[in-house]
Amino acid sequence: MPVQPTIFDSQDQAVIQWVNETGVGVGIACNKWADKTLQNTGTGTLLVQGSPNNTNWVTLKDSAGNSLSALAAGSAVILRGNPLYIRVTVSGGTQTITIAANRTRRR
Repeated sequence: MPVQPTIFDSQDQAVIQWVNETGVGVGIACNKWADKTLQNTGTGTLLVQGSPNNTNWVTLKDSAGNSLSALAAGSAVILRGNPLYIRVTVSGGTQTITIAANRTRRR
């Protein structure tokens, strides 16, 4: 069964967390925070996807342009782009995935 992520939201920062995910996680709207860093713990591999509509998903990339399609547990990456929705998929294990996000201020 998909894990519903928990969101700890303040005005300018948020922490989004999928705890003990073992499959396809629930997509979460999080585009109001432009700068996102992801860290994962546990076993198995992680796929990170983005979507404009919570239906059609594509694999996201890190800040260096590498596909986030086979992240080992213990990875820490900066997410590239700012899709409307993000979801995670774990295969071959159980992981806790945390996204720390900051709202970008424009002047």
